[in-house]
Amino acid sequence: MDLYEPHVVDGQLLFGKLKLSEEVLRREEMLNGNAQIFPHYFSVSQLRAVRSARLVTESIKRRTGLEHVSKHLTRAALHATAMAHFALIVRKGNRPDMPGQDSDRWTGVKARSYKLTYQPEQAPNRTNRVSLSERRDGLGYRIAHLDWRWSDIDLQSIHRARQIFAAELRACGLADLVDIDERAIPQAETAHHHLGTTRMHDSPREGVVDRNCRIHGSSSVYVAGGSVFPTGGYANPTLTIVALSIRLADELKRVMSRV
Repeated sequence: MDLYEPHVVDGQLLFGKLKLSEEVLRREEMLNGNAQIFPHYFSVSQLRAVRSARLVTESIKRRTGLEHVSKHLTRAALHATAMAHFALIVRKGNRPDMPGQDSDRWTGVKARSYKLTYQPEQAPNRTNRVSLSERRDGLGYRIAHLDWRWSDIDLQSIHRARQIFAAELRACGLADLVDIDERAIPQAETAHHHLGTTRMHDSPREGVVDRNCRIHGSSSVYVAGGSVFPTGGYANPTLTIVALSIRLADELKRVMSRV
């Protein structure tokens, strides 16, 4: 599992990911995505004890949720040894679920289990949008309101990806994939990049900007950024945003040279 442990090579942080093939995605009519594997150095009950200790600390600090402090203190106390071990790891500058670059020599503790986190693509959805609310900030400007949710095709793709990963891991004799929290249906994590609010399309009926990032109906207003993405994909958008910005700079240079 060394491939999936975060490690540093030539100054770059690297770790392996699992991804479904193009053939499978097309056959199953699924959206794209990838899965990351993080080692857990504690059992599920011990991890919950660590979470309880954190909740107690936050409740006392913020003076909220104090009615639940006794329950979480009891859970944390049942795993006092694990709590001490966790504190030792944190002091060394490493997290138990994501070791640092010196993870090959930090404590010698073997992972008890592994967490598989799926980062999915979301299908473009007209109902997901950013609008202006009636609330105003300290300067009197209306505050942005985010209306966002998973769509049926998003959830179906996530659920099917979990089934395929579970079947393949079991068939290879590597692992059994289980749900720690059965209430999370499905459980998916994403970077939540807000993209596509001024999406690119040749037709003004389907998009806000044209292929040169110029707003339809305008001769001099352009948009640079992730908001012009027709679809978000599943990978971090930064490099694509930089590429589009450089492309727009070249276009503006060409346009301005004619003025």
